[in-house]
Amino acid sequence: GKMTPPLCKCGRRSKRLVVSNNGPNHGKVFYCCPVGKYQENRKCCGYFKWEETLQKERANSRVLSHSPRGLTFSSPKVSHICNRNVNFSKNSLRLRPSMR
Repeated sequence: GKMTPPLCKCGRRSKRLVVSNNGPNHGKVFYCCPVGKYQENRKCCGYFKWEETLQKERANSRVLSHSPRGLTFSSPKVSHICNRNVNFSKNSLRLRPSMR
């Protein structure tokens, strides 16, 4: 499922980008403030977050806050699959309300 980009510190929807510098993080996805350095009249808030960090954070908060039985999963693989399905269906409803 596609993630909804988080809001950056200046309240805008952050931009989803992929590292393409052939370094150790090549191909990794990250989110950053959509205000570019070239836009002089606006201040970039410097927001930056790796997508995998975000996925871990969201998975953890969902297990802790929404599911009373979420903590009894013995295998992390099982809970990961559940989180992904929940995430996907929520997001697709949010993105395309007309399809319901």
